[in-house]
Amino acid sequence: MEIDTLVLAIVQRDDADTTIHALTRAGFAVTVLASVGGFLGAHNVTLLIGLNARELERARTVLLDTCHRRAIHAPIETRISGATLFVCPVARYVHLGAARSVVDYVRAPSEPGKLQMLLAIVAREPSNQLVEMLTDWSYHVTILGTTGGYSQRANTTLLIAIRAERVDAIVEQVRRNCETNQSMATIFVLDVARLEHL
Repeated sequence: MEIDTLVLAIVQRDDADTTIHALTRAGFAVTVLASVGGFLGAHNVTLLIGLNARELERARTVLLDTCHRRAIHAPIETRISGATLFVCPVARYVHLGAARSVVDYVRAPSEPGKLQMLLAIVAREPSNQLVEMLTDWSYHVTILGTTGGYSQRANTTLLIAIRAERVDAIVEQVRRNCETNQSMATIFVLDVARLEHL
């Protein structure tokens, strides 16, 4: 299946387990990030769900069925939403699987110089080698501890801002890292509309 959409779903911690199990039963791969947010500073979970745009409504239905609005009292009664969704078009999706199987879907070639955000979900153990190589190449890498997939295994998600013409080189390094360490990886490349350093 062509993965052309990435959904970031922020769900309440009370709904997280049920939602994750329902999404995986429905055939969606889910990467889980522990998070905190909202004006109440409540603990929540951010889910990364890669899918084909045709599957978006089905995933949305699962989220509607499992994520519940709640009233909380802090210091006044406030209603909080069941889930907040960010739906992002994916410029490129790469999955490096077991036995060297590769899915590499490009929605449309990006013009050189265009800024992109590369999210690489890799096995936790070999990720240190990859981060070292990327920082040696002068990339700024943000590391997120995550879990994901059907087995809820520990992994690491790397966020890297990169120019379009460098994406192939990073994908190749992730592929080599996976081959050397006999591990899998999933990469999402998203177009960046704006980057500011404040």
